[in-house]
Amino acid sequence: MSRILNKKSEVQQISIDSEDESRRIDNFLMSRFKGLPRTRIYQMLRRGEVRVNKGRKKPGYRLQSGDVLRIPPISLETEKAPATPPRYLIDMLDSAVLFEDDKLIVVNKPSGIVVHSGVAVLMG
Repeated sequence: MSRILNKKSEVQQISIDSEDESRRIDNFLMSRFKGLPRTRIYQMLRRGEVRVNKGRKKPGYRLQSGDVLRIPPISLETEKAPATPPRYLIDMLDSAVLFEDDKLIVVNKPSGIVVHSGVAVLMG
């Protein structure tokens, strides 16, 4: 397995060994940073943030034994809590409940409020 040469100030330098030889650099980075979106990996390659032997490489570059990769500090986002609707929307929906018991709820739904799960957007 490729080994980290140093981790000075979060910048990683990874030496490629025979196990990772001939892998595409984009696939290598995707397997190394599983939580990182593909778009971010390709963005780092396009901008030259990831260097191979101090030079830029395209995503299709095949790694060679002895290559040294310089990888910038990468922050993996943790799972975000589900978004809560704004207070005014909660108040509006609470006031729209006409009847409620253990088995039934009757709501005077304002127009523009989505009833299907997925997109929760106030129209208009």
